[in-house]
This record gives sequence, structure tokens and C-alpha cells, in this order.
Amino acid sequence: MGVSISGPRVRVAAYSLTNLIGDEHSHETRESPVYALVVGKSGSKLKESTADEFSETMTGGRTTQIAFSKFTMEQLASQLSIGVGLDRPVLDKTGLRGSYDFKLNWTPDYGGAPAPDSNGVDIFTAIQEQLSAPPTVTRAACRYRMANQHD
Repeated sequence: MGVSISGPRVRVAAYSLTNLIGDEHSHETRESPVYALVVGKSGSKLKESTADEFSETMTGGRTTQIAFSKFTMEQLASQLSIGVGLDRPVLDKTGLRGSYDFKLNWTPDYGGAPAPDSNGVDIFTAIQEQLSAPPTVTRAACRYRMANQHD
């Protein structure tokens, strides 16, 4: 049985210890498979945002919906990389430079188990509905944080 401790004092102590003995991580760049957001031949279906500030809301359950306001494509790629359970990073290759409002609606993949709502779409189809093309698989240089080993 383990003990878990957390809180502001633990974070301050960990930060102080890292500053005292140094970061135990290094970084390495290597080519890896990624998903690239691209615009389809018929063009993007996104409309420029008229919102005053960016926002994001996410709801989950049998289907998941993320609504974005005033998001750039780079922000979308970053969010998709960390927030929806994809198996690789997502890069923006759309060439779109504005800020957009849009919604993604999809049925999550439950690790090979049948989805509760078999009539739903997957995340790739949800993206295609907005950009006129699903993310493509390609390779790109990615930066990884590596733990240093000591003798």
C-alpha cells in the first residue's frame, strides 16, 4: 500500500529540490509518426471568429463535444494532441492563419470495445466535417523529454 502526498508545500519542495540538484531530464528530437491537420480540396468549412476572447467547453458521455471560440489551428492541433486520447501528436498543416469558432462531436473509441453509440462518428470524421479532410498520417521531428539515468 502506497502513500500519496500532494499540495502546495509538496510542489514548492519539489521545485526547490529541482533547482538545487538540477533537472533530471534532457530533451531529444527524433522523427516520429504524427497526424497533420490539412484542408480538403473543397476548402475549409470554418468561419472566422467574431468572439471577443477564446474559450473552450468540453462535454462527455456516450458522445463527446468540444466547442472552441476564437481558436487558431495551432491551438486546435495542440488541444487534439493532449486532450482527446489520440496515439500521436497533431500538427497544423492547414495554412489557415485566422481564429475560428467550431464544434467537434464524436463517439470516443473505448479501446476496441463497442462504442455505446454505434451511430456516432469517430474523431477523424468530426475533424473532416470542419476541414473537408481527415487528419493525414505523416512523419515529423518531435521533441521528447527523456529521464536521465545516474549510476
